[in-house]
Amino acid sequence: MPSEHSGWIANSLITAFFTISLNNVSTAATQTDRIWSNQSLHITSLLFEHKHYRSFVFSPESLRRVLALLHEGASGEARQELSALLGIRQTESISINASDDPAVYATAVFVREPLKIDPAYAQRIKSFHRANTQSVRQADGGRVIDDWVARATRSKILGLLGTRELSAELVAVNALYFDGKWQHPFDPKRTTRKSFAGQGGKTLIPFMAVESDFPHLANEEIEAVSLPYAGGGYVLDLIMPRRASSTALIRLLKEPRHWIGLRKVQNRHGHVEIPQFDIESRFELKDTLKSAGMMASFDPGRADFTSMTSDKSQLFVGRVIQKVKLSVDEKGTIAAAATAAEMIGGLDPLSEFRFVANRSFLLMLRRTSDDALLIIGVFDATAP
Repeated sequence: MPSEHSGWIANSLITAFFTISLNNVSTAATQTDRIWSNQSLHITSLLFEHKHYRSFVFSPESLRRVLALLHEGASGEARQELSALLGIRQTESISINASDDPAVYATAVFVREPLKIDPAYAQRIKSFHRANTQSVRQADGGRVIDDWVARATRSKILGLLGTRELSAELVAVNALYFDGKWQHPFDPKRTTRKSFAGQGGKTLIPFMAVESDFPHLANEEIEAVSLPYAGGGYVLDLIMPRRASSTALIRLLKEPRHWIGLRKVQNRHGHVEIPQFDIESRFELKDTLKSAGMMASFDPGRADFTSMTSDKSQLFVGRVIQKVKLSVDEKGTIAAAATAAEMIGGLDPLSEFRFVANRSFLLMLRRTSDDALLIIGVFDATAP
């Protein structure tokens, strides 16, 4: 079975939301957070269709941090579109640098010699995003960036750019790493192979089982459960449509009202079975981002990122790449993601429940303080 196949049991979509509760900070998401959450679901639905309804994982949070770097250096149409995508006013900056987040983030802008970063831009991204800047050579700039990503993700993400030389003139990069242990661990002795039903039929995969108190939601459209990590702040939301189909999964991404209530329900005692799984995905996000409204940034005739460099170079975005890995087992979850934007010149509410993920499902690794989505994905153990 390919390592890409993971999830609960059945034909469901997996979307992973990581949520962190910051001390003395309201857990209510801001309007900006809500707009980006909706954009994240829209982008995920586009990727799901592009992946022909197979298992995949995507990191909205890593992408947002790279787009925020671009927004800081954009003007004109490019800034208007990035502001709309990120859910902020054109005059605003996004500050997404919580120091007590248990997920580990690294953000940087690499510039190819002899180009130089504009000092004012460097100060803005350092203040708002804790982003460093670094000059690299064309001969080995690609390798330098890939090595930086590998270190930031504990060697989980390798070969993000995949080249030794660097053809781009500037690269904005984010990497994230998360290692969360379950608040209620699964006993490995109870892991057994069971049937999972998906787009490709049925297959036998390892299922883990646990009984404890969890947020659980069931209605006519979905059944869902939220699995917390030790220490608080993050949960893994698993959402299964009642009907096992790709159409049902797409509908859940486009109509979150069916499952958004999971974040407010009280804990109930129940039995949960989910698959062990490992999913790895790689995306070229240019076409997807253009479909989401980010068009001027990719157009050399309309993009304006002149404030990013000292010599006011005419840069535009050539491509946006993302690689993501997610592993779920009896102990917990390891997630890693990296995103790079290459810039080119000139260019019964009280009853006990039983949840068995034996159909395709959505998974979301969600930070609970603001509902930011570190990872979103779909799991189908039967898809090729």
